[in-house]
Amino acid sequence: MKNYENFGVEDFLADESFIDWVKLPNDEQDQFWAEFMASHPAKQEEIDRAKTILLSLQLQPATAPLSANEKLAIHTHIHSRTIDIQEKPAVRLYAQTWFKVAAVLLVVLASSIWIYNAQLKHSTADTASVSSNFIDYVNNDKIAKLIKLEDGSMVVLSPNSKLHYPKKFDDTIRRVELEGEAFFEVQKNPNQPFVVYSDNMVTKVLGTSFTVSAFLGQKKSVVVNTGRVQVLNQDQEQRTISEEVITANQQVILTKKDGELNKQTLAVPLVLSLEVALRTFKFDNAPVGEIVAKLEEAYHVKINYNQEKYAKATVTASLGQLSLEEKIKMICKAIDADCNFNEGQITIN
Repeated sequence: MKNYENFGVEDFLADESFIDWVKLPNDEQDQFWAEFMASHPAKQEEIDRAKTILLSLQLQPATAPLSANEKLAIHTHIHSRTIDIQEKPAVRLYAQTWFKVAAVLLVVLASSIWIYNAQLKHSTADTASVSSNFIDYVNNDKIAKLIKLEDGSMVVLSPNSKLHYPKKFDDTIRRVELEGEAFFEVQKNPNQPFVVYSDNMVTKVLGTSFTVSAFLGQKKSVVVNTGRVQVLNQDQEQRTISEEVITANQQVILTKKDGELNKQTLAVPLVLSLEVALRTFKFDNAPVGEIVAKLEEAYHVKINYNQEKYAKATVTASLGQLSLEEKIKMICKAIDADCNFNEGQITIN
């Protein structure tokens, strides 16, 4: 008997028994996996992610168990399918996905953003000052920079923005201080909430994706893509003056004059809201360049890849429910490529 309790998403994707069960389940397999998940609830998320990947690749239903050739075809499909992205470079996905990212934070803050990234390197346009416990990052470039946090969360830092946060988050809270604009994809951890501080506005993640705008001298706002976000207006003693909880396609505006939080519903759904993303990031034999272009436009990040090498590569996949990192790694997996998240950019090798 295989030691499935030590399996990760990659291992499940490479396991023939698991693929058999996903493609053509029977009563015996259903019973085995039901009992396994009941006795190992911690593996539920990884199993669900692996199933989602296999199903998103749109494998054809079968009427008989997998043959050796079919199993080889599935592995080839996972490793070799190419993904299309409109008007921009192609990306390749790894089976080695980080599938615990459940919250996407799109934070647009006008004060200043200090971002810590252990993998971030200095550049002529950016500055990253490192103390014993914190890293301060300032994006002085004209394009957004991608940063990976210690907990696995991803940040897209806009130009003229700063972020400050610890090298290692506290066990009870993940606190960052922002000024300017940034997009966050936050690793889900109910026991360690993610909190964004920007002057007197505090944004707490309850499992979601959102944008925060808090520029100096201007009104502040928070817009939610998916899930729920709690927004607080605090005084100098950090006492709460007002608070609101908003959900998908809603926003809160904090005016400088009266200090009130005004809740509104957006007339047009956001590009990265689930309902729109499910349509936008569903690809059927799409060129990699087309897929990369859509990702660059939606996330405002630069994705480097060899356009000539992947000019004919195409991918069929549904990526709407995945985080940016998962999308990139899924594409790389499909076209048998590697990806790097460093120096403020995404590179597909």
